[in-house]
Amino acid sequence: SFVVEDVPIITLPLGSYVPNKTGRTSGILFNIPFVSTADGIVAQNLGYFWAMNDYVDAQLTADVFSKTGYLLRNVWRYAIQNSVNGSVSIEYGRRRTDAQSEYVSSWRIFGNHQHTINPQSRITASFNVATSSFINRFATNLSDRLTQSLFSNAGYSSSFDNGSTFGIDIAATQHIVTKEFSVNPNVTYNIPTFFPLKG
Repeated sequence: SFVVEDVPIITLPLGSYVPNKTGRTSGILFNIPFVSTADGIVAQNLGYFWAMNDYVDAQLTADVFSKTGYLLRNVWRYAIQNSVNGSVSIEYGRRRTDAQSEYVSSWRIFGNHQHTINPQSRITASFNVATSSFINRFATNLSDRLTQSLFSNAGYSSSFDNGSTFGIDIAATQHIVTKEFSVNPNVTYNIPTFFPLKG
C-alpha cells in the first residue's frame, strides 16, 4: 500500500492475469496516481477500453484531482475496411483553480472523419469545438494552453477523367479569447492546363 500521512492512497495488486488472446481485447485502464501541491492526489486516464468488434471501439476515462475537480472523456473510433474511418471525442469536466474558488464546468468535442466514396471522390471532416474555459482549465502542455482559435472543416472533393477537379469546403473558426465564431464556405473547380494552338 502507498500511504500519505497514515492515509492509505492505493494498494497495488500482488498478481495479474493476462488473457491468452490475440488481437484487441477490452479491459481496465489504470495509471499510478501522484501527488500535486495544487491539485492534491491526481489520478489520470483511469477507465475502460471496450473493443466492441473489428470496426468500432470505445474508451471511457477520467482524470480525478482530489482538490480541484475532474475530467470525463469518451472516445469512439471506427474503421470499415479502407473506405470509412474516424473518431469522436467528448470531454466534460468541472475544475477550480484552488480549494477556495468555485467550480467551473467546461466541455470539448472534437474528431475527424474520412470517407472514400470511390477512387475519384472522398469526404473529409474534422471538428474541434470547446467552451472558452476548457483550454485554461484542462490543457496540459504549453502549445495547447497558448491556443487562441479552434478550427473545424468539412469538404467533398472529386476528380474527373479529363484531369479536372471539383471541391466544396466549409471551414469554421472559434476564437477562444473574443468568443467569436466564423464560417467560410469555398467552392473550387480546377481545369488542367491545355494549349489549344499547340502543334
